[in-house]
Amino acid sequence: MNSGSESSPTLCYFSESDSFEDQLTALKRDSAIVVTNLVSDQTVDTVRAELQPFFDRIGGQFEDDFNGYNTRRLASTLAYSMRAAALIEQPHTLKLMDALLLPHCTHYQIGSSTAIEIMPGEKAQVLHQDDVIYPIRVPGIEWQASVMFALTDFTIENGATHVVPKSHTEDHQPSDHDATVQAVMSRGSALVYLGAAWHGGGANQTSD
Repeated sequence: MNSGSESSPTLCYFSESDSFEDQLTALKRDSAIVVTNLVSDQTVDTVRAELQPFFDRIGGQFEDDFNGYNTRRLASTLAYSMRAAALIEQPHTLKLMDALLLPHCTHYQIGSSTAIEIMPGEKAQVLHQDDVIYPIRVPGIEWQASVMFALTDFTIENGATHVVPKSHTEDHQPSDHDATVQAVMSRGSALVYLGAAWHGGGANQTSD
């Protein structure tokens, strides 16, 4: 486990074999964690190959001020990639979801499965929370959480997701990205984050 510097906002990085309780504690404390190398290269390659023709054909259908005008999106990922089921069913991330959600409900369900491709030249997305669809907040109870699998290496330059650590405990909206860290991670890794975590896609500053 790598927790980084104590003097600036950081995300904790774990491997699947690290203490599960440490991972859960960090997730509840920091709003998000990264778990490395959860998905094999073969699975990543297959999912990418299945999704790419649809990204190219219909990926621009959700372009707007919020989603961006140079970001491709596919909703209902399983409609385009059957192998994406291996991501949705990934045992370790499901164990984290169980630990977060099941203490407060009898069951939970998938709210969305979306594939995103941030293209060169895209600007950073506005920071936002995913759980604003729920009208109330109860301290200690999470209404939703998300897992973002990297199908390519996430880098500062190509738009790795910005996260504001510990932002799920705050009531104010961050005014800019100064307090964020980017979830830099290798392909096959996953960013796990709470629904109340402030986050947003990064700017893709690459040329290809």
